[in-house]
Formats: sequence, C-alpha cells, structure tokens
Amino acid sequence: MPPFIEDDIAWPTMVSLAGCLCTTLEKHGLPATCQCTVVPGPTAIMERCGACSTSDCGGQGWVRFVNEFPSTRFPQPDTQGANCNSPMAYVLEVGVARCMPVGKANGISGYVPPTTEALVTATRLQMADKRAIRAAIQCCLDDGDLTYTLGQYQTLPVGGDCGGGMWTVTIWSV
Repeated sequence: MPPFIEDDIAWPTMVSLAGCLCTTLEKHGLPATCQCTVVPGPTAIMERCGACSTSDCGGQGWVRFVNEFPSTRFPQPDTQGANCNSPMAYVLEVGVARCMPVGKANGISGYVPPTTEALVTATRLQMADKRAIRAAIQCCLDDGDLTYTLGQYQTLPVGGDCGGGMWTVTIWSV
C-alpha cells in the first residue's frame, strides 16, 4: 500500500480508547471478549458473540468513529462556515456486546423462554460492562489534554444471541 497521510485527530484517540477498554474490562474482572478493537463503518457488526478461544460466550468490545464537525464553542457544532483553522470535534462510540439469553426452540411447545436466572445474569453483566466502558473512557481521556463530554449510554437490540450497549463521547481537538 502506498504511503498516505493518517488522520491525526480522531485516530490516535480511537486506538488509545480501544486499549483502555480492553484493559478496563479485565481490571473489572469481566469475562474476556473474543475481540476488542477499533471497527469501521456506520455500525459495529455483532459477529463475535459465539464461542471463541477466550470464553464460551465470547463477545466483543469496540471503538467506532461516528462523525466529526467544526466547533469553536464545544460541544456545539459551528453554524457558520468553517475555515481550515477551525477546531474540530468528533464523536466516538465505545461499546461491548455479549451473548444474550434468547430461549430455545422446542418441538413440543414451540418455544422455551430463557430462565429468570439467565435474564438476571445477562442484565447484571451488561450493567457491569456499562460501568467498565464509562470508566475506560473517563480514565483514558482524563489523562490527556483532550476536552470531552460523555454522551448517553444506549442499549443494543438483541439480535440472534447478541446484545449489549455503547457510550458515545464527543471530543474536542483543541
């Protein structure tokens, strides 16, 4: 691949946050994920919730670029035209997805829902992941010179046997 000029605004933060996320999940005593990395695209693809070498359930942690905009009054986007010296702000998504109980097909009754215990266990793990993601963002970004605002935590709809959630964080490049 020929050399190119890398993004020097969001990319270094994404790489750093992915490392912080992986480390924080481990420090919080949470099950290892199959993958914990930066991911491209408009959504994180939930493809690591099956078994992997690290655990029976697997799961994945990710950092994803959402968008970027000029901002002289952070965290608000500029409404006037920007110039080449305008400070930029960018939004990242930091998330974790894991196996979720979905019940089982049964030839006699058609469907057996998940047990209460399985639902409670999955919810407890999701809440612990939520806390670890927030801690990773705050610990990673508090150590640097970046100004940021923590957005909302959003749960992912359970698809197949995979679900979880993600935080957004808006970061100012000044």
